[in-house]
Amino acid sequence: MVGTATLTIPVTIDEPQEIKVTASIVSPTTCLQTQATIQVTATGGSGGYQYQLGGTTTYTTSNLFTLPPGSYEFYVKDANDCLSAASNKVEVVAVLKLVLKVNKAEAFCENVVVKLLHV
Repeated sequence: MVGTATLTIPVTIDEPQEIKVTASIVSPTTCLQTQATIQVTATGGSGGYQYQLGGTTTYTTSNLFTLPPGSYEFYVKDANDCLSAASNKVEVVAVLKLVLKVNKAEAFCENVVVKLLHV
């Protein structure tokens, strides 16, 4: 063997940051809308995020979820299939129905015609 040489090349391997997930209600329930829209945002990882509602096995590329009242958390995976920890819990609250009762015997308006509707 005629001589050997050793070559050392420094290599830096950068790992992506941990995936952080946040969920927030962007459209709450109302008396006319019984489901809320929740937006899930992610940072870190390698991009190309897919989103999952906790308790399910399906991932979607949409970060918006329209859901009925309940408690929810979400997960995200990135382009490298790295998985996040659970998001914060989001509580969708049902709007209480408004019930008005009018006592016709006590309804009085001076010089005004009052028409009471029965619903």
